[in-house]
Amino acid sequence: MTSLDMGFVIMAALIFGLSALFGYYILDTVKANAPAEMPTEALDYGMEAIATLDAAVAVLIGLICLSSIILAFMVRSHPVFFAISFLVTLLLIPTAAIVSNIYGEIATSDEFALTANKLPYTFTLFTFLPMITCVFSFIIAIVMFGKAQSPGGGMYG
Repeated sequence: MTSLDMGFVIMAALIFGLSALFGYYILDTVKANAPAEMPTEALDYGMEAIATLDAAVAVLIGLICLSSIILAFMVRSHPVFFAISFLVTLLLIPTAAIVSNIYGEIATSDEFALTANKLPYTFTLFTFLPMITCVFSFIIAIVMFGKAQSPGGGMYG
């Protein structure tokens, strides 16, 4: 069921978002506590890579959502399963809210607040994660169950 794809999107966003946050925090802490004679160019490159990962997380989540919509169009389905898809969506929206709150609590804590400010795309993504989940879940359901059926009993049959 392609509605479950949004569950994957939620967990992938959490993993990538927390990885970027923790990675940037670790590199920033090491750089701040490095002795003066230690070269920090490698740490600067790592911090630039994680800043790039910040934008990549937003692009990745968007592409996963778009590919889910495309794949939903290719799946043979029956409109009866729309109710199941609707119930799965109703379960995923609170899950997205919980994941959003988890990231928000970690990102706004005293230790990570400065780091989270350097990752604006990820923070914005998690701020709107429940809304993104709701919109894309319903789009997937509409695409999956609203496509024209052929007379043979299925789209391809």
